Amino acid sequence: MGSMSLYQNERDRKDQQLSELQKKELESSSASLYNLGKTCFLNATLQCLKAVSELRLELTKYEGNPDDSDESNLVTMTARDLFSELDGSKTPVSPKKFLRLWEISIPITVRREDAEECWTRLVDTFLESLLKAENGSENPEAVKKIFGIDIVGSVHSEETGHSSSEKASFNMFPCHISDGAETLLEALKIDLKDERDLFSASLGARF
Repeated sequence: MGSMSLYQNERDRKDQQLSELQKKELESSSASLYNLGKTCFLNATLQCLKAVSELRLELTKYEGNPDDSDESNLVTMTARDLFSELDGSKTPVSPKKFLRLWEISIPITVRREDAEECWTRLVDTFLESLLKAENGSENPEAVKKIFGIDIVGSVHSEETGHSSSEKASFNMFPCHISDGAETLLEALKIDLKDERDLFSASLGARF
């Protein structure tokens, strides 16, 4: 039989190790963002993008022009400054300045409550800014290289036996978790499949 005191000492040692690990994680993590009223989706998207070190590097090199009223330039500069503020703070940061600009430049239907749309808009905005930058990123297509996905799809008609292929490029590939997918890989496989009902007016037939 084991000693109760030995068991307790071992448990205390593991608790101490866990506490030290949590402390290190907290010390290495940056601050969070205040929720300013239904901004949780936007906040989460900003913090996910901030965690991409390659993107952060490109944004750091982006100088921008404060006098340029171009929306992509202003959004990119404000996001860059917000990320830097988060890095230098251990307490929550208000995204008020970014949110004010975001609500001017983005349609009201997708401003705050659609994380997928927020992600797409932000990545496209960063890409546009870096492509136009004169003294900013050394690699204007960096965003495309970081997030770009090239997909070659094959289309096969069970009715005619006709097959063809098509290529498409995306900066995001949505993955919808459903009842039929228990893992991320299964969800991706499901989303890569697509059933289409095509009709050719010239042939007068489906294919």
